[in-house]
Amino acid sequence: MSLRPRLRPRLAALACALCACTGPPEPTPPRVSPRAASGPVELVTRLAAGDALVRKSRVRLAYTVTASVLPGVVGRAYERELREELRETATAVDARGAPTALRRDVLAAAERILERDASGRATRDLTQHTPLHLRSFALALGADGEITAADAKGPLAATEAARIVFDLVTLRALLPTGPVAPGDTWSPPVDAWHALRGSTEPGRRLSGTIACRYARAVALDGDDAVEVHVTAALAIADEGSVEGKLDYSLATTLDLQGSYWHDVARAQPRRLTLRGTAVLAHRPTAVRFIPLGAESLSQPLDAAGELELELEVPPR
Repeated sequence: MSLRPRLRPRLAALACALCACTGPPEPTPPRVSPRAASGPVELVTRLAAGDALVRKSRVRLAYTVTASVLPGVVGRAYERELREELRETATAVDARGAPTALRRDVLAAAERILERDASGRATRDLTQHTPLHLRSFALALGADGEITAADAKGPLAATEAARIVFDLVTLRALLPTGPVAPGDTWSPPVDAWHALRGSTEPGRRLSGTIACRYARAVALDGDDAVEVHVTAALAIADEGSVEGKLDYSLATTLDLQGSYWHDVARAQPRRLTLRGTAVLAHRPTAVRFIPLGAESLSQPLDAAGELELELEVPPR
């Protein structure tokens, strides 16, 4: 019997909450060399129709069963990995170079679940070998700020459209509000995490801090650019209930570090890499009755692992 069948969707949702990966990402760093800073610069993004961003990410979680009402699973160790690759393309822009219409394509997605023994050797592959959902959809931003979204079947349901955060391709959420010089720091709003993912998770509470620092002026593939160091300490909290009989909480903490390169000459982001740790804690908060099939949710579960997120905008 595989571990916690009712918790599998929760772990999948965690991966969605962390990032939205085929990989692991294989960085192909641009040619970067130091250059002398010429004074404060404004980091702005002005796109042209056809500019695109590719996002790759990987989430790997490992967990060991320390208590369970299910027979024979205590002491078993498991590893779950989820990967996805997504491309977002600006299909229309306004006079300021801000996108007004986008196309998002999920290019690849995969997951794997392994059972491991005490030595770490994989003993069983529990992966459900069914293709994950690949899709494409178009987004448009109205003058009133309302987002409309549609895929090949037609408009998305209102509940799904409401989760979408427009404008992943510009990475505008990480940019400072005014000119910056080497050594300057700024703190993007914590909601910038949603912007990097391109969607929100209704019902989940996001808190924490994101910090950016202008590390140095560089030449990026020959263009004047800025290298920004990024750190994020985030907490994501969620609660759920099964038939009103079993309540539980799911808490996720992320500690990430990385760098971001902004092409000043071309007024566009070029690359962002974030790597770090992810820790999940599932806890039952009230058990009035254990519904059939929800036995695993009545037990605590802790998972720890790695997160990698890479976004790249090819030069024009």
